[in-house]
Amino acid sequence: MHQNIILLVWLLLVAKSHTYTVKQIYQFSSCRFTDIENVAARANGQLLLNLITEPSTYYIDPTKTHATAQHLYTFPNGTSLTGIAEYAPDVFAVVVGNYNVAKKAGVPGSFAIWSLDMRSPAAPIVNKIAAIPGAHALNGMTAVKDSPGLLLIADSALGLVWSLNATSGSYQKAIQDPILGPSGSFPLGINGLHVHKNTLYFTNSAQGLFGKFVITDAGNAIGNATKITTPPTGNIYDDFALDWQGNAWITNHPNLVTEVTAGGEQIRSEEHTSELQSPPL
Repeated sequence: MHQNIILLVWLLLVAKSHTYTVKQIYQFSSCRFTDIENVAARANGQLLLNLITEPSTYYIDPTKTHATAQHLYTFPNGTSLTGIAEYAPDVFAVVVGNYNVAKKAGVPGSFAIWSLDMRSPAAPIVNKIAAIPGAHALNGMTAVKDSPGLLLIADSALGLVWSLNATSGSYQKAIQDPILGPSGSFPLGINGLHVHKNTLYFTNSAQGLFGKFVITDAGNAIGNATKITTPPTGNIYDDFALDWQGNAWITNHPNLVTEVTAGGEQIRSEEHTSELQSPPL
């Protein structure tokens, strides 16, 4: 959770030198606490921002000199948004539910997946895909590109991955494994997840690891998980993004981004205490 908190930044990545420039795009008003949970990019370069502190999606054009976050849509029947994933061209699935941010806990039975269709020039077309009453704390979500309409969703409290057919609305538990679960007193296990080719990559905040499963076209695991790496000392893995080469860019609490190459090498970025400031998980 909490991929980008309060302050949205754009990381300009230079893979060969492993250097980057941090640029502030926009900062929400300090009059109220705003927590950006997840971000998705449209083909036109706009960013869609899901808030966990309200059930709203905003959008922003990061190429503009004075970019401003514009309200797009507020979803009903929930207090928070978490995962967002593009499952068809310019059509996004959004996780809606109730979260107690202070306790880092979802409300069991409150979660549903909605469709946000951005293809209309006037306004987005919004429809409910399915409620998942058995979910406890839905978090990250990813589309399986080789299986049109298939979504995989992390349940941080139950420590499992749900699969959902965005066309039919049918869902099931796809992957259950101890490596996905929370541990001790920390309630968030699997957090972010993304698919590259036939591999599902994931972070586990409680267990402090970045790992992967080889999966079938239906999103089920083939064999056991592989543990790739762990966060730098004093950090907690959160959400992440995969680039076109299969490298993972992982946000770490409190203020660090690390790159994990496709070969499994972790490269610690420079800390930015002001630009990447975030509250604890």
